[in-house]
Amino acid sequence: RFTWFSFLPVAILMQFTRVQNCFYVVNIIFQAIPEVSTLPPSFVMLTLILMILIGITKEGLNDLKRWRNDKIVNLITVKRL
Repeated sequence: RFTWFSFLPVAILMQFTRVQNCFYVVNIIFQAIPEVSTLPPSFVMLTLILMILIGITKEGLNDLKRWRNDKIVNLITVKRL
């Protein structure tokens, strides 16, 4: 599904299809407003970065596992009828 060059941009875009990551982006926007801020925006941004890194790592490991399994399956000889 990915190539080595397209992995990072596509994986980051796919992370923002998740509701929790969009929630953190909205939360960062609200924390940037001093009148409604309860925390420094950097704390919320750190949480978002951590969630994205965990998601990208999980996605990358799953893709690597799928690639290895595909290589094994593709090496199996078949009998054509």
